[in-house]
Amino acid sequence: MDIPEIGAHLLSTAELRATGRTRASIEADLREGRLVRVHRGWYMDAAYWATLYSEGRQVAQGLAVFGAARSERAIASHTTAAAFLLLPIARISPKKVHLVSARANGRVASDRLVARHRADLTASDVTTRFGVSVTSLMRTVCDLIGHLPLESAVSLADAAMRSVAWREDTRTYDAVAAELWRTEMREHLARRGGARGIVQARWVLEFADGRAQRPGESISRLYLERLGFGRPRLQVPVTGPNGEEWVIDLGLDDVPAWGEFDGQAKYTDPQMLAGQSTAAAVLAEKAREDWIRGTTGRPVLRWGWSHIASPASFRRHLAAFGVTAPVPHLRIHFEMPRSTF
Repeated sequence: MDIPEIGAHLLSTAELRATGRTRASIEADLREGRLVRVHRGWYMDAAYWATLYSEGRQVAQGLAVFGAARSERAIASHTTAAAFLLLPIARISPKKVHLVSARANGRVASDRLVARHRADLTASDVTTRFGVSVTSLMRTVCDLIGHLPLESAVSLADAAMRSVAWREDTRTYDAVAAELWRTEMREHLARRGGARGIVQARWVLEFADGRAQRPGESISRLYLERLGFGRPRLQVPVTGPNGEEWVIDLGLDDVPAWGEFDGQAKYTDPQMLAGQSTAAAVLAEKAREDWIRGTTGRPVLRWGWSHIASPASFRRHLAAFGVTAPVPHLRIHFEMPRSTF
């Protein structure tokens, strides 16, 4: 997600008027679907808006709210902070921008797009991203993982842990840094005592694994847990025919099998294709899979978003390949507080 690019596509009423538009033409563009009103006085081309996922739309709405308020006192929080911190907001579409301050009557008025929160924040609870004040990574995760749907909470926690433990320069995962972060998170949650959602928050924190690269992998391993499979190894290295190191998403050692989550971007996103055509990427992936299956003696199971629509649909998909959980179905259930997202 390119936050500066999103900001560049955000246009104020004054900017639209400077291009020759009138109030009537702006309203006509809104009615006919050429423009989207992001916030009062702020707009975006509808075609560009349609390309944004939940995270991008939260960023656009947040930038619009801050642009309208021109206030340095408001701090983005909850899902809005998560979006600015480049964390996933999987499977939910937040309707409001979330702001936190020490005063209930801050400068930014509440409306249908703004939810205000009141909290006592320390200096370490606040950081700045792309010129916007947001709650820190740890504060944001603590605020959310007990209140989001479980799939969303696990995806968020995995990504947050990965952000502190993945070393891009060496392409390695720092397990020590990950565990230090988990310890600090435990301390933060402990200070919240018996707050609503704390049981889920603690479970999610202990379940979090920053080796999961994408929300699809996070949700897959959550569902494997719910269905009674053992916890899979993540990002398992396998040596290829020329000594290269390939990485498999999930090692289902108790079955045994390999699991690969395939989102469409793997075969369509130019950045992920790295100059290859889609056809070439598919052929290369087939050759890779054949080698892994032949040398390890394990089947390679593939699934996408449609297969993890629910634990039941995932179970059916795995069962179609003869893979069933070795232990009875496990039920993970928490009494969820009423969500504001």
